Amino acid sequence: LESDPENGFVMVDRGRMHNLKHGLKFRVFQIGKGGMTRDKGDIEVRQLGEHTSMAVVLRHNPADPIVRGDRIVNQTYHPKEKKVFVLAGEFKKYTPEEMKYFIRENGGIVETQITIDTDFLVLGTHPSPDDETRRKEALNYQIPIFSEDELYRYIGD
Repeated sequence: LESDPENGFVMVDRGRMHNLKHGLKFRVFQIGKGGMTRDKGDIEVRQLGEHTSMAVVLRHNPADPIVRGDRIVNQTYHPKEKKVFVLAGEFKKYTPEEMKYFIRENGGIVETQITIDTDFLVLGTHPSPDDETRRKEALNYQIPIFSEDELYRYIGD
């Protein structure tokens, strides 16, 4: 992580070749003594390069600025693997197609059926009989079930 706090942006050592996406948000933290982590702020990727990208600072503490060497994390992003989500029901903030786009833009994959590869079921309101089947399958496979709001907290939106 490279930082330019005066201009409100940081450079991250991830780019297109690392499956980074425009708009992806990260929590910035520092590892301190004894392995304890200290929250430093939030950033959002705005310009993608092949190997590095530029992100704007969304939240920070001026008394503890984001600096070179700080670390970033996003629960759904991994440079080599993507989390698999299955959607069920209706959502408050997005249509089903918009929700699929939102998850994909945040580094996830959206499938239609629960399988052994599914990481999360996102259960909205008014589930159909097929959605109820998906919920039961998720419980059977011990797959975490998120509400819409839990999904947004998990992703950091």
